[in-house]
Amino acid sequence: MGDQAVPAGRNRGFPKGITPMLRLQALLPDRYTLASSEEIEEWIGAAKAALGSKLLILGHHYQRPEVIKWADARGDSFKLATSSSAACTSWPSRPTSSPASISASSSRI
Repeated sequence: MGDQAVPAGRNRGFPKGITPMLRLQALLPDRYTLASSEEIEEWIGAAKAALGSKLLILGHHYQRPEVIKWADARGDSFKLATSSSAACTSWPSRPTSSPASISASSSRI
């Protein structure tokens, strides 16, 4: 067996020779995937208003236009990683809110 990847389960209808593998990223809840453009824009606008300069929105090339229009930086994964790294090091001080408290306050959005 050696270093072979571990299949996520038995073959459930995949084409011959294709083995499903373990998915590490969770699926987004329907609230986000089924949201209208107006809902997305309302949520992002509210988050930007609430968090101000503590919020950096990264726009990956595959995201919906209503998300991209709010992006502070746009590009592929490498460009976004370098942009966010530069933005974080240029902040005058570390954000006072922890990610948990930001998530809790953003959950109303």
